[in-house]
Amino acid sequence: ILALESADHLLVSHDVFCNPGDGPNRISRFFESTDGGQNWTYLSYIDGCVWGTMFQQNDRLFMLASSEENSRADLRLFVSDDCARTWSDPIVIAAKGEQLYGYRTSTTPYVIYENRFWFPLDRGGAWGICTASVPVDADLTDPKNGEDRDVFIFPEKMKINGKMQYAMAGVQAMPGMR
Repeated sequence: ILALESADHLLVSHDVFCNPGDGPNRISRFFESTDGGQNWTYLSYIDGCVWGTMFQQNDRLFMLASSEENSRADLRLFVSDDCARTWSDPIVIAAKGEQLYGYRTSTTPYVIYENRFWFPLDRGGAWGICTASVPVDADLTDPKNGEDRDVFIFPEKMKINGKMQYAMAGVQAMPGMR
């Protein structure tokens, strides 16, 4: 659930998983409430979008999500400029490609710390827990950033102020955070 301008204006996403042929599969549906959650209105859906985290940057809405529910997923970013009524095509942040495993998002909250968004992720295989990070003022849709861009950084690249900034299960993620 994401609270917008006021606590009364809410957005929520709902993932749908079905057996092939039984209906829509691997989609996220979006609903809006303008009365604090008493009533909900369907807005839209995204195909190939599961385990997502909605967040806002300025007036834009983003959905960071996995392409599939298993460990062989691409990490994707979707953008809405009209409060979840329509969504962009996916921007692939990390492609599984030839790797045996990809990244998987979760419906866990993000944090803002030292002027960066921090997103919890799973890394396929042994399901290692890690984070991805991006500056709060970055242009997340800039295509020149490419696949090895520094907009989203992953555990192997996470040095901020000369210190590694990553999380593994049971390890404190960042100084001063609990």
